[in-house]
Formats: sequence, structure tokens, C-alpha cells
Amino acid sequence: MTSATAEDREALLRQIPLFRGLDEFPLAQVAAAFSAHGAAAGTVVFREGEAGDAFYLLVSGSVRVASDAASERVILARLGPGQYFGEMALVTGAPRTAAVIAESDVEFLVLRAEAFASLTSRFPALRAAVERVTEHRGAAGQLFADEAFALVDLSSASRVVIGAGPECDLRLGGQGIAPRHAEITAAVGGFRLRDLGGPSGVYLNRKLVSDAPLNDGDVITVGSARIFLHEG
Repeated sequence: MTSATAEDREALLRQIPLFRGLDEFPLAQVAAAFSAHGAAAGTVVFREGEAGDAFYLLVSGSVRVASDAASERVILARLGPGQYFGEMALVTGAPRTAAVIAESDVEFLVLRAEAFASLTSRFPALRAAVERVTEHRGAAGQLFADEAFALVDLSSASRVVIGAGPECDLRLGGQGIAPRHAEITAAVGGFRLRDLGGPSGVYLNRKLVSDAPLNDGDVITVGSARIFLHEG
């Protein structure tokens, strides 16, 4: 079980945007509300579609975030000590959008939704932080806490090649991405997505596709990267 002290917990929480602006007293109350847990390597912490009822902060070990706990066909991220997941569950209560599996023996701190609801009712600063995060995520369509973005304007291109190769229009790094992995082409009334034979396939709104039409708001998964289609 984790040996993180109260000071350790508070230092970790100050790295998280949701808690960063809190004064010492409310931050200490939040830190005290976390419970310590451990999991052995290979343990499924939670599965995609399960209730979003807790926030997790890693103290030691590592986990992988995958689109499906059984096959783990697409690994979306790997997280280590000091990183966190499930914060949007506290804010929205929405079902899990991915599975999390322990890659090694892990120790983490867990804040349950019931405890978080009590804290937000007691501390206006925390309630305001929740409102800011909700507004930001709703406007930007973000699914993870720390995201990097590259912007491609489809309206000025008839074809956009996606992959790890230097010649690609949208060049991506990460696992499972081929030099030329997928392409988006102009079509009557919009755009189409086509798999060019990448090793991990191409997913559209979490469904494996080879050739499919694109609509505004769609999410494309290529290897460990996600691409959002927003107003072209």
C-alpha cells in the first residue's frame, strides 16, 4: 500500500489543474479525502463503459489506457507516477471512455465521486474550478487532461495523408502508427476516411473502419493518437 504522506498528496494535487488554485485548507481537505489502494500487474482498474465514479492519482508503477480491456487493440496512453486519470468522472459522472490496466504493480490514491461532491459543496473555489473545467472541455472536445494539437484545414486540401512519415500532411508520433497510415479525402457533401494499411487499423468513433464518411464531431483513432473533426 502507498506510503504517501499528507504533504506528498498535496504536492501531487497541486500539479492537477482542477486543484491547483486551492488555498492550503481546502487542498488539505481534498488530500485527506483520497484513499490509498494498490493493484497487481495485469489488473483491470476499470473498463470502457463502466460508471465514472472515481478519480485516480498514480503514486508508483504504470498503467496503460486502452480502447478495449479485452483485446487492447488500441493503446491510447501510458501513465506513470504523478499522472492521473478519471478526473472528468468527478465533473460529469459520464461513463468511462476507455479501459485502464496496470502494467506493473501500482499504488494510487482514489477520490470517490461522493466525497468529491461533498467537497465541492463546502468549498466555492473548488466548485468554480469544476465549472471552468466543464466549460473548457465542452468547448474544446478534449478527452484527456494533457493534449497536444496539430491543426489541418481540410477546406483547402483535397487529400490529407495521416501517418508517421515525414511526407505526411498530418504527421503523428506514438505506437502503432505506420509511415502512411490513413487518409482523408474530399467527397461529395463532405469527406471520407480510408485506412491505408496501418498495423493497428483506423477507428472512427471507436469502431474499426476501412472506408467511411466523416461528419463534424467525429473522433478518429490512429494508433495512440486521436484526431477530432471540428468545422473542417
